[in-house]
Amino acid sequence: MEEIRVLLVDDNAELRRTIQEQLNKQEGLHVIGECANGLEALGKSRVDVMVLDIIMPQMDGYALMEELRRQQLERMPRIIVATALGRDDFVMRAVELGAKYYMIKPFETQALVAR
Repeated sequence: MEEIRVLLVDDNAELRRTIQEQLNKQEGLHVIGECANGLEALGKSRVDVMVLDIIMPQMDGYALMEELRRQQLERMPRIIVATALGRDDFVMRAVELGAKYYMIKPFETQALVAR
């Protein structure tokens, strides 16, 4: 079975580290990198899943999703939004931009692994 390559995009370094440690313990998952904002995540190709916060400096999660869509990548990563914002309009916008799942922080790592 091929490993699922995961990119973590969140401005909270401690949260990124915690998620990375937990995901790398899971068979078949490998965190290939982490970014503090959407701008850093641009150009990180060949990822299968992107765990993405919405509110970040320089380029937020919405802008990153819009840019990925604009680039019309041959293989678009599956996006899991993991954020503290739970309003319906935030969820709807993320889904419209291509998010497959929307998780509210704090969440259990096993819930993230399941997705």
